[in-house]
Amino acid sequence: TVTVSIHGRLQVQGFSRVFPFFLALIIPQKRRYFLISRGLFFVQWTLINLLIRTVSLGGNLLMNVGPTARGYLDYRAKAALKTYADWMRYNNKSIYGCTMADPALQAPNGCYYTQSEDGKRLYVHLVEYPFAFLELPGLAHKVRYAQFLQDNSEILMAREPNFMPDEGHLPSEDLLVLTIPLVKPNILVPVIELLLY
Repeated sequence: TVTVSIHGRLQVQGFSRVFPFFLALIIPQKRRYFLISRGLFFVQWTLINLLIRTVSLGGNLLMNVGPTARGYLDYRAKAALKTYADWMRYNNKSIYGCTMADPALQAPNGCYYTQSEDGKRLYVHLVEYPFAFLELPGLAHKVRYAQFLQDNSEILMAREPNFMPDEGHLPSEDLLVLTIPLVKPNILVPVIELLLY
């Protein structure tokens, strides 16, 4: 029996490992060239979020764009491809050669993790940009350096167990707190690269 979990992981009865998967995105979704059936087009943030989420679950995204009746790419398909090109220019390290992070690591709300295949780098995708601080449970003694990918600017880290935890959170000995700029970087989804010990 083969089932797909709500997280997109393929599970085969009798096997304990997670299988990689492909998500195919077709733009436009209709194969006909009628003006009223141009298919589904996505906003920029949704396209990037879909890519990040797919890789964070151990999958691959296949984006297929089709031509118009005249053989040209639709302007919306071109815009979608440009969205990926612009974002990947600075953040490709968090996608290429990456997969699902260690399942023991729990990403904060509004964030997704991807991890390099060699396990030496963990990437935090800030889908919802945090205010001032980002708490990363379970990483206090595993990270040696943190930086934004888009400009390689260093991010300050604190490992103190009582370092201003959010209201309702208990202090933790294994909590890593990153000091995040108040103004979001000028990129759709900023990515933090964590270099692991």
